[in-house]
Amino acid sequence: MLVCGSPELDMCALQRAAQYEGYNKTDVTVRCFWDVVLSFPLEMQKKFLHFATGSDRVPVGGMSDLNFKISKIDVPTDWYVVKHGL
Repeated sequence: MLVCGSPELDMCALQRAAQYEGYNKTDVTVRCFWDVVLSFPLEMQKKFLHFATGSDRVPVGGMSDLNFKISKIDVPTDWYVVKHGL
């Protein structure tokens, strides 16, 4: 367990430990994000955790030991059109 981490996932614990930059936990975007993640079956939650952290296992200290931050990046909605001259 010390080497591999825990195979048990508690996405609600990750939600509680998450930090936000440019968002509040009550923003509609954040609420929709967590609605989707919490509705994932276990295998999809593992894939999400692997994507976000590089591992599909929980650290020994639990999800609260993860430094999970959701950040808002303000990009104009027409950035692609402007960048590519479309």
